[in-house]
Amino acid sequence: MKNNIKLTLSDGNLVVDFQNDSVKNSVHLWRIDQQERRNRERVYISGWTDQKSLTVPLYKSGNYYVQIFNFDTGKSLISEQVTVNDEYIMDHTPSLYGIDRQREEYFAKMMQKMYVVGMDELRSTLLQFTNSKNISIFVSSFEGARAANFLSADEFFRGTLQISHLLAADRMQVGYQMSMTFRQTYEPINIYADKLGDKDIVIDFSDGNENSVNTHKDLNRLRQSGAEVIPFNAILNAAFINKVLVNPLAKTYELGAQVLYVRFPTSKGIQNKSAYERQAAQTSISKIREMARHDQFPQSLLELNESSEYMQQVIDGWSLDTYAGYDLLQDKAETYVNIQDGHRMIPDEQKTQGERNVYFLGNSVMYGIGSDDANTIPSIIAEKAKADGLVVNVENRANFSMNDYIRGTNLLKHLPIHGNDVVVFGSHQTLNAKQQAALKGNYLDLQPYVERPHDDGELFVDMTHLTRKGYRRISEPVYEVLKDNFLKN
Repeated sequence: MKNNIKLTLSDGNLVVDFQNDSVKNSVHLWRIDQQERRNRERVYISGWTDQKSLTVPLYKSGNYYVQIFNFDTGKSLISEQVTVNDEYIMDHTPSLYGIDRQREEYFAKMMQKMYVVGMDELRSTLLQFTNSKNISIFVSSFEGARAANFLSADEFFRGTLQISHLLAADRMQVGYQMSMTFRQTYEPINIYADKLGDKDIVIDFSDGNENSVNTHKDLNRLRQSGAEVIPFNAILNAAFINKVLVNPLAKTYELGAQVLYVRFPTSKGIQNKSAYERQAAQTSISKIREMARHDQFPQSLLELNESSEYMQQVIDGWSLDTYAGYDLLQDKAETYVNIQDGHRMIPDEQKTQGERNVYFLGNSVMYGIGSDDANTIPSIIAEKAKADGLVVNVENRANFSMNDYIRGTNLLKHLPIHGNDVVVFGSHQTLNAKQQAALKGNYLDLQPYVERPHDDGELFVDMTHLTRKGYRRISEPVYEVLKDNFLKN
């Protein structure tokens, strides 16, 4: 107890008991940045109050600075530091502890992706977004400030980015950024937001939770100024796609080969869904496999009138063999699904052997989960090419799940690609206009080809994978583009 004021921690709260004679007191509480102590985030200001006890919820671990002022004198009665550990917060405020941990994980993943992308790619992508506008940065937390340091340090040390303002949420006490290397201070948003206009762009380093009252208020204030606000994560994700997907594909042109990028459809993306498609849009392949263990299969597969063995095999996944810098599928020999020499087979009767290669790379949809060997996209394309007298060597080299593009582009680097070959790369990732331009506009979105009405029944097994009917349907436009633009003799 100091100056007749008692501070205690109780049930996730800081409790302040006043036993002094002052009519009114004011409590100020700040959370201290553990990496840079000059930076403090305002947690609570009570204003002048005559209450004899105040309870302030604490939802983050760390060090807090408490200052209490006396109304009669205007002077500080107490200045104390309170330390709250993770276990205490987790025990007493589990939901708020979870929110705090989500924010930390959000920024940790952001930093990991930034290191993968690298500053050169990030800078190049950022300049595409900003279109010569004045660049400012907005932060609303210490974690966001540390991520923003990545850009600010590049500006300071290399002079490659011109950042007009470092804007901080009102609750962030103005402090130094990267104070051990240079002195760059944050500017309070309530002062500088009104100085922005339509020639300004603000890179938003908040935690992405615009449902937060404070974040929503801050972002609205920035938008009302006329400035364009872009979440940093949108820029980072575009830079990541450039780094691991678009740039490696574009390098294929340097070998004299050609590239076609195919964006796969989803059941969720269908505008006029059937009742089954609404269900499929919420169902993962892991759920389908779980149901199959109890001999329960989706309507789309049952429509095919195939055996249980067929349905079990076509929905099964694969295992990977990892090599130096790339992965191949482990071989498998079954009635309906066969993998040999690290990639899924195309039946001999469907293909020809020519000097020109057409490599199909991509995720599990390109591999053909949901279908037998003869009815994957590569197999259907090989069949159509043979029927049209086109002598090409078609290979199904799909080897990754979901959006793990780097497995596919790493494998691409190890394929014997030479002039006149074609690479068809398929995933669910949408490419923006600049990314499409980097691939010379060779971009095919297959979502429109599964829209209703059509007479093919149910096409999807789950959210993303199709049946053989679905694969045959979406292979039609792929083949037409290849035949007309890539496979002419």
